Amino acid sequence: MLIYWLLFAFPALGALTSVRDDRRARGDVGLAIVFMAAFWLLYNLTSTLRFNVGADWFNYSRMVEVISHESLSFALGYGDVGFTFMIWLFNQIGVGIYGINGLCSAILSTGVIAMARRTPDPWLAIAAATPYLLIVVGLGYIRQGAAIGFILLGINAFTEKRMLKGLAMFALASMFHVASIVVLPVIGLAVVRRNLLGLIGTGVVGLGVYAYLLTDQRVQTFQAGYIDAEYNSGGAGIRLVMNLLPAGLFLLRRNVLGLDDRERAIWTNIALASILCFLAYYLSPSSTAVDRVALFFSPIQVFVFGWYLRMLKEEGRSGAVLIIAALSYCALVQFVWLFYATHSSFWVPYRWIFDRVEGV
Repeated sequence: MLIYWLLFAFPALGALTSVRDDRRARGDVGLAIVFMAAFWLLYNLTSTLRFNVGADWFNYSRMVEVISHESLSFALGYGDVGFTFMIWLFNQIGVGIYGINGLCSAILSTGVIAMARRTPDPWLAIAAATPYLLIVVGLGYIRQGAAIGFILLGINAFTEKRMLKGLAMFALASMFHVASIVVLPVIGLAVVRRNLLGLIGTGVVGLGVYAYLLTDQRVQTFQAGYIDAEYNSGGAGIRLVMNLLPAGLFLLRRNVLGLDDRERAIWTNIALASILCFLAYYLSPSSTAVDRVALFFSPIQVFVFGWYLRMLKEEGRSGAVLIIAALSYCALVQFVWLFYATHSSFWVPYRWIFDRVEGV
């Protein structure tokens, strides 16, 4: 368990000691990049070297075992093509589940840090992402983690008006987890909202995605397994609130941030989608289905915490107090999950490759 608190302490300390942008010299920026690279390395070593950690460890290990005996064509038809191709390739190289875990966590952590660096307080953004997005998702649900990493990079690209790169990132996200494609129309409507041809194009793409989802076997399995069976996830409501709170704060304070029209529209749509997911929790027969979809809108947490001080700091209000309050919330999320979550036993205690019993 100590490694999880070390991972959280790293960005938390950075948030407490970082100098504000208007006082930051060039050397400070370079030093911040070095420390972020160190955090990235620590996190990805933690992911790569883990053994039997995460609720889906057995499922992924089973996929690796099955694909290791089969052809590439079989692998590409076994699941999401990006993920299964990676499994097949890494089996050929000989790095197996450990290399797969490492690459997926590298994609997620790269996306988180890239998004955080676009905000005034990147360490606070990373600290907010650590308890659930990096530790729970990144070390447990690696397909979703990799998809979210690509989504974060895609949002950055769309914000910078790099449309082809943005579309490529979302295509890669869907190749790791097909359900992640639900975020693209939300972003697309923000990007082309005043462009008639763009709106028509977004509509055509949206219809194409919808038609694909209707015929995709994995989506049919999702419907049968979660919606029709009315499965419910323990803690889903809490996870939805973790998106709801930053979404609400952003909508209330978005006009004080100085964002350009495109960036404000993108995050407004993501915030509204997060609120709709929360409302759907009370209407859907399956909280699990809503929980799985809402996970792909969790980038709202990274973005809003990175702008948190700008949203709330006013004359006479201490920035240090606000940072401590935010970090206390993040620490509470991690504490409650580690000690009280139903499935935390899959992550605790942390085991690494050298704890592996021969033959297991």
